[in-house]
Amino acid sequence: PVNYIEESTISSKNDAERLLIGCYDGLQSTGMYSRYMIILPDLLADNLTWEGTTLEYGQFENNTILADNFMVEGMWNAHYDVLNRVNYLLAKLPEIDGFSPSERDDMVGQLHFLRALCHFNLVRLFGAIPIKTSPTSNLEGDLNPSRQAEDDVYEQIFDDLLAAEDMIMNTDPTFATNGAVQALLAKAYLSAGLYDEAVNYSSEVINSMQYELEAVFPDLYKQTISTEAIFLVLYSETDGNRLAEYFFPTSQGGRYEIAPSADLTEAFSEQDSIRYQGAVSSDENYCIKYPNLATRSNNIYVLRLADIYLVRAEAEASRNGDITAIQQDINIVRNRAGLDDTEAGTHEELMLAIEEERRRELAFEGHRWFDLVRTGRAMMLIETVTSPNQLLMPIP
Repeated sequence: PVNYIEESTISSKNDAERLLIGCYDGLQSTGMYSRYMIILPDLLADNLTWEGTTLEYGQFENNTILADNFMVEGMWNAHYDVLNRVNYLLAKLPEIDGFSPSERDDMVGQLHFLRALCHFNLVRLFGAIPIKTSPTSNLEGDLNPSRQAEDDVYEQIFDDLLAAEDMIMNTDPTFATNGAVQALLAKAYLSAGLYDEAVNYSSEVINSMQYELEAVFPDLYKQTISTEAIFLVLYSETDGNRLAEYFFPTSQGGRYEIAPSADLTEAFSEQDSIRYQGAVSSDENYCIKYPNLATRSNNIYVLRLADIYLVRAEAEASRNGDITAIQQDINIVRNRAGLDDTEAGTHEELMLAIEEERRRELAFEGHRWFDLVRTGRAMMLIETVTSPNQLLMPIP
């Protein structure tokens, strides 16, 4: 193990820029967006079923996850690894010359975004967690920090994102942008039950006019950076992920470890064929949102505009807000999919409509479990979830 502070050398602007790339590279780990953060939230819920041979996936499908499940450990370790990279660079940055004030602010803002993203994923998975805002600098004192309450974790997330707001110059959605900061703020405020703030920040993203829904739903998953992308993890032939391999059937060279559930496929109406055909191969029932099996170069959406429209709709409905405004946000997403306007007309009906829109729109993108836990619906809809203890992962 390396004592990051004492044994690593970072002394120039170029070193700092390379380490920033290293922070983003950590998002590509198996424990984050290369596999677990995309597959497991849908497998915990009712969007995916386990069809393969890796028994640990079965624990997620059955909601009987043991603390020694290597995937739980993988998620935990991957997030704290990125946190340590981020915190190390933040600690060393004041000593490094060569940055203009705006360049330094841009890097600091991006690092605060990444730190908030890691804490956001961890608090939703594990509840009370250790908050890490400094690098691990010795092997005795820093390796077993105490867990802190969920409210404290959310306060840290808000502090980091509010500090980052308006600092970032970058506009490339494969790195953090100001729009990504505001979108993550909207999602974090919704998760924490702060609905006014969630409406305000989702509106900031939507009203910025920086993003627009992709005209044709399946085009979202082609090898281009969509107009809808707010923040995505970029992959290439030389730096790929194995999602297609895990989704594709053996007849096409995949391992078919997981498959769309019958419950999900039945949730798509005949009229919702555009989204269904953009997400599922009806011939052999497998996910086609990540089509590049040979090259492994499927980009992963962390934040996209349709999600934020539905975040605003849910926050507005949760505070019993303007019904017409809620309907308009739902309809923007539905109309892109070729569907008529929603028939939901009360706040209760609209909450259920939003739940279903999120399920079909964001299938296989790692949202379903968090949606059901957030709205208190997981124990109602998932037969294998019979105790509140199952709503959080065990600490590895």
